[in-house]
Amino acid sequence: MTERTGEIRPFFQTLQELRGGECVADLGFALNEVVRGVRETDKAGELVLKIKIRPATKNSGGAMIVQDEVIAKAPTPDVEPSFFFSTVDNNLQRNNPNQPSLDLRPVVDRPADGDQAKA
Repeated sequence: MTERTGEIRPFFQTLQELRGGECVADLGFALNEVVRGVRETDKAGELVLKIKIRPATKNSGGAMIVQDEVIAKAPTPDVEPSFFFSTVDNNLQRNNPNQPSLDLRPVVDRPADGDQAKA
């Protein structure tokens, strides 16, 4: 980094003026969203502020275009995957096409032999 010369304006003052204060509002909203995601998932989140600065025109006499970008990377909850089998037609289905299905029926409760004698 180069040596400081002259008086340096505090960064937050410039930040407050970006897009008439909308950048700061966007940052506040984005921060809130990231914190919400972190609390809900117990995972890390990230908030990034990018600032691009370029001359307004060639030989612009010091006029600059300042473009900001607020990037919120809120964590998302894990989603359970589903298990499928592929068919020869390249479709997905829940049952294995290579395994016959079993004709399963519910078991009916019957009293044990000793229970009938007591009745």
